[in-house]
Amino acid sequence: MNEHSCFDLIEGMIKVNETQKKLPDQEVAYNYFKSEIKGNTDYKGMDEDQAFELFSARLVLKSFSPTYAEIENGLVGGSEDGGIDSLYAVINNQVLDQGDLGDIVPKVLHKKTPLDLYFIQSKNTLSWKADVWPKMHSSITLLLNSSLEKEDLQKLAESGLSEELQRFSLNLRNTREQLSNIMPVIRLHCIYASFGLQKCLPKLIRSRGRQLESDLKGMLPTDSSVSVEYWDSLQIQKVGAQSTNYNATLKIFDQAIIENEYSENDDITGKGRIRAKNFVALVTLEEYLNFIRKPLDYSAESNSDSEVGKINTEMFESNVRDYAGNTDVNRAILNTLKSDSNTRFWWLNNGITILADETYDENKSEWVIENPLIVNGLQTSFALFNAFQKNAITQKRLKECLLVRVITSKDEVIRQDIITGTNKQNSIPKTQLHANDSLQIRIEQYLKGYKWYYERRKYQYRSSETPLSRIRTITELSQAVMAYKLLVPDQARARPTTFLNKDGGKGWELVFPTKDEDLTLYKKALEVQNKIDTFLKTPEAKKISSDSLNARYYLTSCYSLLSSDVNDKEQFKDIPVRDLKDDPSDELLEGVLQKFVEVSEEFDFAMQKNDQLYKSSDFRDRLFEEVLKDKQKLN
Repeated sequence: MNEHSCFDLIEGMIKVNETQKKLPDQEVAYNYFKSEIKGNTDYKGMDEDQAFELFSARLVLKSFSPTYAEIENGLVGGSEDGGIDSLYAVINNQVLDQGDLGDIVPKVLHKKTPLDLYFIQSKNTLSWKADVWPKMHSSITLLLNSSLEKEDLQKLAESGLSEELQRFSLNLRNTREQLSNIMPVIRLHCIYASFGLQKCLPKLIRSRGRQLESDLKGMLPTDSSVSVEYWDSLQIQKVGAQSTNYNATLKIFDQAIIENEYSENDDITGKGRIRAKNFVALVTLEEYLNFIRKPLDYSAESNSDSEVGKINTEMFESNVRDYAGNTDVNRAILNTLKSDSNTRFWWLNNGITILADETYDENKSEWVIENPLIVNGLQTSFALFNAFQKNAITQKRLKECLLVRVITSKDEVIRQDIITGTNKQNSIPKTQLHANDSLQIRIEQYLKGYKWYYERRKYQYRSSETPLSRIRTITELSQAVMAYKLLVPDQARARPTTFLNKDGGKGWELVFPTKDEDLTLYKKALEVQNKIDTFLKTPEAKKISSDSLNARYYLTSCYSLLSSDVNDKEQFKDIPVRDLKDDPSDELLEGVLQKFVEVSEEFDFAMQKNDQLYKSSDFRDRLFEEVLKDKQKLN
């Protein structure tokens, strides 16, 4: 056969193309890559090398189900990328915008929560390049330098690294400072992705990888970890084949009470198994803990001790409440678990409600639950898990039961009724239930007509073929409205969740008014924000500033002001939604972006580099003043 050997692939940096001969595993991986990007608007305007950078970043972050913006904000490939094409910080399964902690409150995180840092180099080649690890080595060393003082920031600016990399470094330093009380465990992932094969890796590259791992470990606290990973054609196939659906097995104590039961034969074994729409069962605390913990991945080369056995937060994404911590109720649960009595645990507890896409039993006592979402029982689940971690549950209590209800439905209306109905305790702020409001459902239905997919519930579209770039979360839609209509780009950039929840939910009412609602607001806000984000990627915009993360909401607000022909912010408040424009020109945006840069330079350099400037009302008001002063010229 006329195929490349490992020797050929090592000796020459072979660029991938469709007609080129490839080894069989490379052929499979490359064809998968091409099928993923073909006709997908997420990759619009990208050449194949750029598409592979986005493609490989999506694969690496797949288990976190990130938004398109979260992935895109981490793409830093270019002439000054320092050997890094994309980089991400992840804590508590949340991808941080360019390493910025944002709205996450450190005090709600557990001690020693992992902070994962991903540094990815993506090469659209059939081979491995020897200089990847040395380039990444010098860049990561600089990026992780936490000893830089504010007066030394100029050194970082003169390092030759791009503005995006510098910003990530400074944000990461601030994040680590904010997390100092929980002492996060730093986990570094240095990833080299290509269509090469690990079996073809030269000894030199392996040696340099081991050296990188050793050197970076020396820069971090003792309990940190560093992994050097080669994402080759086989890894691309493996992760690409992983379903976005998630199955978990629930072992029940005794026979379930089943509603809407029917049987079918398993395609493989031919044996009958029961599928049920809904069921109620008793589950021992021990088995429930097994159900909510992350399982061991037997296909993985290694399993981190700090990850296996942790609570699987993916199961709780649909829950409208956060874990309340050391409350009277949770203390009462802990006290019950610590001591034995004649009173059974499930007599004292309201139980757990789980939504599922499908359920079926394997052997009468083991139920497979597809995409389980615990919509009521988060407090009980976390209290149980925390007590178990502290060895505070007696052996007798572990064998006692918990009442579990499992309801199978893919109907969004039914699901939201269940979530709302099972979370109406008096202690829950009403703002946390807004995702299920009729207005939210109407917004979702309205936007779908314009091919925008409003994700009121996380993972809502994970089983669909919807382009990631057309999905917007509640937070993302809120940020667009804050900038476009409310003219608070500083809040949209820094504290969107805090803004929504402030003053008992008044912020939410401003973004989603129940009186005189006009659904066109949400379409216009998304369209304008999308056009501005597209503009900020153009070469013309990047010549002015590459700081798209900080500029994007400010450009939206300034466009609203200029296109409404008002003289100040107060006048803008009276402009009805129907009169708001939604078609910014590149010429206008170039002028506003230039103003953004000029006003930025008026402020303290250190504040600007740390992104704090763009989270302040002082900068906002100054920029508005300058833009309105020159509105004739800018328009």
